[in-house]
Amino acid sequence: MESASPETRLLFSDQVLVRELAGESVLLDLRTGVYFGLNSVGTRAWSVLATGGSLRDVSEAIQQEFEAPAPVILEDLLRFADELLARGLCVAGDSGAEVRTLHD
Repeated sequence: MESASPETRLLFSDQVLVRELAGESVLLDLRTGVYFGLNSVGTRAWSVLATGGSLRDVSEAIQQEFEAPAPVILEDLLRFADELLARGLCVAGDSGAEVRTLHD
């Protein structure tokens, strides 16, 4: 598997349901039944990715909202993207895909 780069855009799997709860998110992989939790930074990253933004776009948005050095943010974001890709929650692509959200 190729590693994510700052220009990578991620397409969300249609087999992933997302529910935001108090600034954090829970992802459910329908294929495996496994849940994943995202903290506030991960939730913000997922939100920007949902608009079709690149990982560089996500990094810039996070830099404006959270206090951390830009190189650390980008490194952590690339590692996060690689994990999403490895677990099949996303694929690398050119534009955003629809995210299915759980409703009350």
